[in-house]
Amino acid sequence: RAPHRQILLNAALAVFVLQIISGAISGARNSTLLTKSEEIAPSDDALERIYGFSRSSNVLHLVMDGFQADIFGELVGEGQQGETFATALDGFTFYRNHLGAFPYTHMSLPAIVSGKIYRNHETIETFRANTFGDQSILRSAMANGYELDVAAAPALGNWYRLGGYTNTFDVTDSLHADPGQAVIDESAQLLDLSLMRTLPHFVKPQVYNEQRWLIQPLVNASRIGQLQYFSHRFFLRRWHESMTAEREAPVYKMVHLMLSHNPMVVDKDCKFADQYLYAERENVLNQSRCSLIEAVRLLNKMKQVGVYDQTLIVIMGDHGAWVRPRGLKAETESDGTPIPMLLNAAQYALATPLLAIKMPGSSGSLRFSDAPTWTADVPDTISAALGFGDNFGRRDILSLSGGDERTRRFHYYNYDPAEISSDYLKPIQEYIVEGNVYDGSAWRLGAFYKPHSAADN
Repeated sequence: RAPHRQILLNAALAVFVLQIISGAISGARNSTLLTKSEEIAPSDDALERIYGFSRSSNVLHLVMDGFQADIFGELVGEGQQGETFATALDGFTFYRNHLGAFPYTHMSLPAIVSGKIYRNHETIETFRANTFGDQSILRSAMANGYELDVAAAPALGNWYRLGGYTNTFDVTDSLHADPGQAVIDESAQLLDLSLMRTLPHFVKPQVYNEQRWLIQPLVNASRIGQLQYFSHRFFLRRWHESMTAEREAPVYKMVHLMLSHNPMVVDKDCKFADQYLYAERENVLNQSRCSLIEAVRLLNKMKQVGVYDQTLIVIMGDHGAWVRPRGLKAETESDGTPIPMLLNAAQYALATPLLAIKMPGSSGSLRFSDAPTWTADVPDTISAALGFGDNFGRRDILSLSGGDERTRRFHYYNYDPAEISSDYLKPIQEYIVEGNVYDGSAWRLGAFYKPHSAADN
């Protein structure tokens, strides 16, 4: 009887999903009323303000989601194009011994804006509200007279906006599509997310489908329309074309782009590969290179309009790209026998995101630093650089040097997209790093945080 019951349950779910899909397609393709009743983008005025910089003082805080540190190091060192990148990054310091805080976006971001570390000590929703909505570098900037611009994918934008904002723009996955198709795509995306929240656990992996989703491919004539890389590139190119420097108040721009993140979808010429590519080093290098090209074009335009020199610029990943970092070495026995590493290569990759910083007024060739930096240091670094005086409990990166000894921590957990609305994470394993992040002997096990763990931040 049990197998028959399961068959009936699966059949009922299939009918339910088909009914939703049918209704979605019908409603989306007759979308005039939907378009009138709900805007999917802010006004043109708000977008024009986001394109604009201040005449006096600016911060560009650019999160390149999934950009891995050693990938960046390879790109700026490869031949003539590497020299072009390094020249464009005038005044920057690349921190190649940088440690991330978490392997995935939804807990890396609180660390990036507040320096706080989630240890399963309270619900995710409460922690997120406290970090983004209370003491964060974004709130600090506004308290010090900065206007806050936020541009990100819709869900991430919602987090960044928890503490307030001046201007905002949702970079949707269909930004580069025509308006009618955009409505269809947005409807399909909402339905996919709704299914993820409401269907039984065992069905959710089929809905998520390794980021390909269930409904979205059914309502889009071309797969390129669903790919976030092209929408985020489109946003950057429009910004490049429309950039101004006419705002009076100082401006803090919090921009989170999904160019370098999975899925890998472009070839070496930055054209659509017509398929999803494996996240192996060559493909990740290609897409990261294409992403960096777009970011550099933006920086060069900032130079043209006269705001580059006085702008504090932070370019960082929230985590790495799943490919084995170059230079990663295992600890060895006295006879040279390798000792098994605590994490696998992909997990070490996730722990090593990009960090590059340019201070206002800084100039000269791209510099390289081996200072022991950490993702949670970023708020204190920005606060110190701009004289805000707010203490987030971490270190000012500019006070660190390559020879400094320091204890840093990386917090690994298994991410299950089927648990997108869970109150807590799966158990978190802490790793303590004392030394270079690419040296296996520098890593050791730390605490283990189950749901409802006592806070010890």
